[in-house]
Formats: sequence, C-alpha cells, structure tokens
Amino acid sequence: MTCAALADKVADSKFVLAFFGQESDAMFKDAHVPYANGEDKIAFVHVADADCAAAHGATAPGAVFFRKFEETTLVYSGAADKDALQAFVKPLMVPTVFEFTDE
Repeated sequence: MTCAALADKVADSKFVLAFFGQESDAMFKDAHVPYANGEDKIAFVHVADADCAAAHGATAPGAVFFRKFEETTLVYSGAADKDALQAFVKPLMVPTVFEFTDE
C-alpha cells in the first residue's frame, strides 16, 4: 500500500492498524498478521515506505494505530508479539471522554 492509499484508508475507517516495514519482519509475521486474522473491527494495512512511517512518527519496522477520536495517531513501541500488540490497541478503541447531548 502507498502512503496516499493509507491516508484514504484512515479517512474511510474508524480504526486502522498500519504496519511499516517488510513482510519478513518479526513485527509483521508474529504480531500484525496473527492479530489481523482474528479482528474484524480494525482495518489492517501494510506499508513498506519508511518515509511514510516517519511522517506518522514511527520507524520501520513498526506499527501505528489510527482512530477518529482524541489522539488520532498512536505509535506502537512494544514487542513483536500479537498479545502485546492487542493489549496496546484494545483500550484505544474506547474513548476516555464521552460527549453527552440531548440525543
């Protein structure tokens, strides 16, 4: 996926987990792909462009979680492990502040 395609995906999706790096990287094989296989609420993407990673505050190999509320871009800095990646992402899928309206 290109950096422009990533921007489109982030604009169109509530949650996106982007992996930056090569498919041979442990983070991709041991964390990103296994997590993607069991999660349907997040769009999982792969971007090989290191410049795109840097534009989002990450280094390749690495992962960034994008969401539509609060802090929208969150860089993952944990282990190349599905459970660790999942433990990072899951709490980020729920807003910490809820807006109450008459609706």
